[in-house]
Amino acid sequence: MTVLVKLFGIFVLIFGIAIAIKPLIINNYLSFCKKGNYLKIGGIIAIPFGIIFLIAAPGCRLAWLITILGIWSIIKGVLLLVISKEKLFAYLDWWQSKSLSVLRILGIVTIIFGGLLIYSV
Repeated sequence: MTVLVKLFGIFVLIFGIAIAIKPLIINNYLSFCKKGNYLKIGGIIAIPFGIIFLIAAPGCRLAWLITILGIWSIIKGVLLLVISKEKLFAYLDWWQSKSLSVLRILGIVTIIFGGLLIYSV
């Protein structure tokens, strides 16, 4: 299970690098999420990820962090399934309205977060 946490960390790190280099990629991603039922699918996927993180946490260096992320992922998954599309879209629109500088900072924070995930395993 810890391998899955590390792979997720690598994915997050790469996504952060992409955002830092080309911040508008996040707007494309958010626009994609608004199509069809992708947010609901994301909720369905987030719940098992949270469970995997909770199972993997005892085998990680930073077990407390992985536990928090597991709980957070489960809560996120449930919220994505129960909150109305209008409210979710308003939140995504809020992120899409941010300046390039803010999006680059988001990319840097995402890089740090991915590195922390990789380190924690």
